[in-house]
Amino acid sequence: MINKLHPTSIIFTILFLLAGCASILKIKPISFYYNDINQNTTYTTKDIYLVERNVPPYTLKLSVSKTCDGNMLDCDPDYYDLVFFSSSYPGFANHLSFIADNDTIFLGSSNRIGSEFNMSEINVAASMLADGELLDLISIRSDAFRKIARANRLRGYLGSQNFEITHKMRDSWRLLFQYNLLETIKAN
Repeated sequence: MINKLHPTSIIFTILFLLAGCASILKIKPISFYYNDINQNTTYTTKDIYLVERNVPPYTLKLSVSKTCDGNMLDCDPDYYDLVFFSSSYPGFANHLSFIADNDTIFLGSSNRIGSEFNMSEINVAASMLADGELLDLISIRSDAFRKIARANRLRGYLGSQNFEITHKMRDSWRLLFQYNLLETIKAN
């Protein structure tokens, strides 16, 4: 005997699929979050996939964020935060540099968070990472970020891992320092 599906479960399944498709098709380039405790708003770009390969399995992606004091206020911060997520640890060092239009910008060592490393203090990010997953965090000065966001050609190096980020891939980065950021987010 075949079990029959209840009509409401079919309707909810269809609505869920439609909502999922709509969210995929209307992905905003920048998301934002207001933190009630710190009373600041953080703007974060969507992830850029820098490296994706199956053999050996490895992913490297990057997002950029800025934090502004106040509820839904925009600002021009002194520093932008770069967050690299990597899976299946390939063994690179955490030194970060960019070559923006043939000008080398060495940013120093990133602050590495990962499941394989002995963390001096427990934090949420480390507990959410699986074996072989790492976060590399680095704050860069506003002028250096603007230079890499506006460069015609941008190559990056995270230790021995190298990648190129096209001008189009960096569209959301340039939105972060656009004067009408909030209007742009609301319009999309």
